[in-house]
Amino acid sequence: MMRIHKLQMVIVLVTLVIAASIVLSPLTILAGDFTIEKVTSTSFVPGQEGIYVVSLVSSEALDLSKGAKLVFQLPASFGLVKEDILAANPGATLANIQYMYPGDRFFSVITGQTSIVKTSQAVQLHLTVEKGDKDPIRPNTELFITVPGVINSTNSGSYPVQVSHTGNSGETKVAQATIRLGYAPAQAPANLQVRAEGSYQFDATWDKVPGAEYYQLYYCLTPDGTYIQACDFSRDPAPGEMWLLPDTKVTYRGEGSGGILADRNYYFKVRAGNEYGFGPLSPAVAVRTPAVLVDGILVTNQGTIELTCNQAVRINALNRIEVYEMATGLPVNEAAEANGAKVVLYPDLKPGNRYQVVLYEDALESTARPGVYNAVFVFDFTAREVM
Repeated sequence: MMRIHKLQMVIVLVTLVIAASIVLSPLTILAGDFTIEKVTSTSFVPGQEGIYVVSLVSSEALDLSKGAKLVFQLPASFGLVKEDILAANPGATLANIQYMYPGDRFFSVITGQTSIVKTSQAVQLHLTVEKGDKDPIRPNTELFITVPGVINSTNSGSYPVQVSHTGNSGETKVAQATIRLGYAPAQAPANLQVRAEGSYQFDATWDKVPGAEYYQLYYCLTPDGTYIQACDFSRDPAPGEMWLLPDTKVTYRGEGSGGILADRNYYFKVRAGNEYGFGPLSPAVAVRTPAVLVDGILVTNQGTIELTCNQAVRINALNRIEVYEMATGLPVNEAAEANGAKVVLYPDLKPGNRYQVVLYEDALESTARPGVYNAVFVFDFTAREVM
């Protein structure tokens, strides 16, 4: 019996020694040269799903070549969604690492195989690099680790976040930070008013929400469709960056990539947010963008084309007024002029041939309301004998 007790004690001691050697192993370092600078999320509200972005900096070169591994860890009270890449919500399957060197125009993106590991103490996302950078990441380069599909713990309070990196040398570095969960504003902003100031510009105002630190404006082509945020499309956002409006009013231009078109109905909503997340969206408000419209078209016996508009216009972009020969697709318009509400085109037409008149967006601008442009206009016709 005594021998059994001694054997058990030896096993316990050996286990403790092994455990201590794992914790204190020089290959695993809680290093000051590998730090979490910031953790952001689309939601820090208890129970909600968010896209987490961890900003990391290593003062030493970092191996992110094929086979290197990053592990993102949260307490076990959190969850991680991970579905097929084609699923409605792939979640952590889309996890990636981004970085940008000085002088680069775009972020470099590193992806890899992802898996979720759950224990009684933690939930982890493992990302093993498949197509990485063969050269080590330069020292002091800011890395952005994006982890979609994080389900927040159901309780408010502070929680630890940990990221570890293991290079192909086998050395593991660990960085830690703390996040805090809390509650977003409970109210939606009231009295949303939106006015179209031109074909691509809206002015919006709304009432302040108690406890709100900023707001987000959204729009859609249908009242019950998928709303997208009214963002500043003049530049690309950094990973994890959210467009936040500090005031209860904004002028929004959605020209070009912003997605706003002339002569369309748009529906707007607004929501209030704080450091934890965003509250409910307001009821939708409808507004229509003004436009220069072509009310009539006449192909004259002299071979000119007269467009009659709903208001006086000027030619804003001659290269956006075209007449195409439909059989060849070749442009045949030679000139155009505007006089009041009429625009006259001077194409080189061949009798009996089919042609298509196209006014692309912004070809014409209202003289009475600068900033109001034409919507796309298309008209087909057969040329007659010139008299």
